[in-house]
Amino acid sequence: MNVYDFVGTLGKTITANQLSALRMAMEDRMDTIEGQEPLSDGVVYDNWQEKYDDISDIVDSFDDLENAMDEGNEDEVEELLKDLVNAIESHQLFYGGLKRQKIYI
Repeated sequence: MNVYDFVGTLGKTITANQLSALRMAMEDRMDTIEGQEPLSDGVVYDNWQEKYDDISDIVDSFDDLENAMDEGNEDEVEELLKDLVNAIESHQLFYGGLKRQKIYI
């Protein structure tokens, strides 16, 4: 299953295994984007930097979600999960690539 389709199936909860698999898939995507860094400055580099920063922010948001899950704060988990899903959907809309990124659960 690809990351984008998986995210579309998420409701108000996520298991630790699903979260771990999603995080690994997003980190793989970040590594792919990092490997595409342009060699020169300019508009192409600026666009790459925006894409990289966006995926990096998504990967960083997993820490907050994991902490909320560890604390058992269901309301915060639900809100952070909603924010994460929105961020991933937004990334796909603006930059693409998540329909090719596989997730293994």
